[in-house]
Amino acid sequence: MSKNNYLHGLKESEIRFYGKESSLLFNSKGDNFVLSNMFPCHLNYKGIDFQSVEQMFHWMIYSNNESIKRKILSCKGICNGFNVKRICEENLDKIDSDYDSKKYKCLSKCLEIKYEQCDEFRKIIDDSWGKDLVEEAPWDAEYGAMWLGEHNAYVGKNACGRVMMGVRDKLSKAS
Repeated sequence: MSKNNYLHGLKESEIRFYGKESSLLFNSKGDNFVLSNMFPCHLNYKGIDFQSVEQMFHWMIYSNNESIKRKILSCKGICNGFNVKRICEENLDKIDSDYDSKKYKCLSKCLEIKYEQCDEFRKIIDDSWGKDLVEEAPWDAEYGAMWLGEHNAYVGKNACGRVMMGVRDKLSKAS
C-alpha cells in the first residue's frame, strides 16, 4: 500500500512517525492483543456489562439509537468486538451526529475503565513507560499506523495509541 493511499483523509499535522525501537506495537491479530480494543475482558460502565472496549465504545457513540445499542450489547463471546464492528459498519447512517466531536473522549473513557478493571491491561500500560504505544493497523491510518519503509517508521495518526498514552499519563502510578 502506498503512503498516499494509506494516509488519504488525514491532515499533515495529524500524521505521526514512530520508530521500531521506541514503540510498543499492538493490534487485534496477535501482538500485545491485550491492548487492543477487541481484547475480550469484562468491563462495567453505568451498571452495564461489556465484553470489550470495542463494544463499550460503539455503545457510547450510538447513544441516541436504542435499537443499535441493543444489537451492540447482544454481541457475546470472544469475537464480540468484531461482531460489534460489523453491526456498526452496516449502520453508519445512524451514528450520533456529534461523533466527530466526541469519539476520542469516548475512547479515552473506555480505556480509563479498562485500565481500572482489567489487570492484564493495567500491567502492560504501567510497564510501557518510555515507549510509544502504536496500534499497528495497516487498514486504518486514523486509529493506527503502518510501517512505511521509505520513512523507516510506523506512520499514521495513531489515535488509539495516542489516547492510550494519555490514559497512561493520567492514571498510571508507574511514572
